[in-house]
Amino acid sequence: MFGGLNEKVSAVVFDSPTADDSIGIYVPNAAVITKVFAVADAALDQDGTNGFQLDFTDKGIDGGGATSIGSAGDGDSATADWTAFLAKSSAPTGGYEVAAGSVVEVAFNEFGAVTPGSITAGVVYVEGQL
Repeated sequence: MFGGLNEKVSAVVFDSPTADDSIGIYVPNAAVITKVFAVADAALDQDGTNGFQLDFTDKGIDGGGATSIGSAGDGDSATADWTAFLAKSSAPTGGYEVAAGSVVEVAFNEFGAVTPGSITAGVVYVEGQL
């Protein structure tokens, strides 16, 4: 849908998280988010009890928003293993618009107990509106 346009990437790093945590990504101009992603620097064999996923939420310009944009990973699913340096991503259908000055919350959600190493998570977007 947005092929050939000037895509931008904004990313954050969770440094060896051991519990649920969240970080905000600031989007300075009106934009359409085309993909959310996460990359772990270590392999993790999820076993159906222990695992993690990253959830991306539009917090808006006032921090009060709660609309889900997408997720990377499948929680504690036994089939959702993480391979080191292999991105997991999802794309909002048709893109997801955010207003200028919005913050996207990236939440690290842990299930059971894991030691995933560092995780880079981010959004890919095109400035402008649909």
